[in-house]
Amino acid sequence: MPPLLGRLKDVTDVTKVAPDGQTIEGRMQELCKNVAEDIKKCANTCDTYLKLVEFRSFLPMLTILLERRFS
Repeated sequence: MPPLLGRLKDVTDVTKVAPDGQTIEGRMQELCKNVAEDIKKCANTCDTYLKLVEFRSFLPMLTILLERRFS
C-alpha cells in the first residue's frame, strides 16, 4: 500500500475519469472511508479486549471480598 500512495504525488488531475468510469478522487474517498471504518473496528476490538482483561483481573478480588463478607 505505501508504494501506491507514493505514486499519488505524480497525479496532476484528480477529476480525470479512468477507463472504468471512476475518478482518482472518488477512489480515494472510498478508500479513506473504508480505512476509517477499519480503524474504528480495530479500536472497538481493542477497547473490548482491555475491558475484558480488567474484568478478569477484578474477578478474583471480588471473589475474595465476597467470601470474607459472607463467611
